[in-house]
Amino acid sequence: RNPVEVVIADDMKMQIKPNMSEKEELWWARGGAAAAVMIAAAALPVAGSDQSDYMVRNLTGIDLAQGLVGIAATPDPGDKIMFCRRDADAARKDMEQMVRGLAKRLDKPPKGGIYVSCLARGPNLFERNEELTIIRQCLGDFPIAGFYANGEIAGNRIYGYTGVLTVFS
Repeated sequence: RNPVEVVIADDMKMQIKPNMSEKEELWWARGGAAAAVMIAAAALPVAGSDQSDYMVRNLTGIDLAQGLVGIAATPDPGDKIMFCRRDADAARKDMEQMVRGLAKRLDKPPKGGIYVSCLARGPNLFERNEELTIIRQCLGDFPIAGFYANGEIAGNRIYGYTGVLTVFS
């Protein structure tokens, strides 16, 4: 699905040019918009990313009458926004793929690591210690410390709804 385009952006509100099927429009009109605020988020693609990277931000409100969507970010007119939902299976598969990719790039086993998981992931999306289990299955058993956060730093960005793994070798 193609992202929607921001038409007007002002103070964490945006008017969007929708790209919805008739079925999706009917769902929104019947109250789906309110449900979406609870389970969905806005994803802003990161320009120049080599891995289709995007930053996820909370939806803060939807006003169907005025055609406004509020997100916890300030996009510029013309920016592309994708909407996503929390999905444990998709997050699990993505994490497994990312950690397997990391394992292929390492020339020796890690000596230690730090894992920072979004508090909306960890205990609210997975089984207890499931993320650590995935890391250990892919990279082996090594000392690792971690914590839950409400904003995960990687490179020069603050992400949300993600996990950041740093390994020392």
